[in-house]
Amino acid sequence: MKKYLSFFIIASLILVGVVFFLIFSKKEGKLGFNNKRYVALVGKEGIKREDFEKEISKKKHFFNWAKQEIDLSSLEKDVIDTMIDFELVNQYAKEKNITVGEGEVIKRFNQLVQGSGEPEEKLLSKISQMYGMKKTDYLEVLKKDILKEKVQESLGMPLGNWLEEQRKKVSIVR
Repeated sequence: MKKYLSFFIIASLILVGVVFFLIFSKKEGKLGFNNKRYVALVGKEGIKREDFEKEISKKKHFFNWAKQEIDLSSLEKDVIDTMIDFELVNQYAKEKNITVGEGEVIKRFNQLVQGSGEPEEKLLSKISQMYGMKKTDYLEVLKKDILKEKVQESLGMPLGNWLEEQRKKVSIVR
């Protein structure tokens, strides 16, 4: 009797574990890819839903500032496409050891400030009004732009053409 009771308890625990796994791991698509946490899979990297929502928020901020209507589905598509493109660029850059130093970003920022003909504080105020970004956020945008330029130079072809080919390998789960 003890033998059957021990077997029953062990079997019950295993069954409970399997049920919990099935209930709480609702993963779809690729093994280990949770589409509640990610909106797209680019290679082996996921684009986090949280980052996607932040980018949507920035774009909405801009459209509100510009007093333009927002087509949410079009906006979401544009944002996810942009994020996928950058992830593709980022993965290529890592593979080829292409980096962007802080000095390069500061130099680009200073060039933009000079080109605007306005004091840095005024330019940053405009950026904040338009996009809801702080200086650190804007420097990150500049870093991404510089990285895209370096990748395009490394490719020896227009970045858009390369990205078009690479996008075919991406899984979007939205």
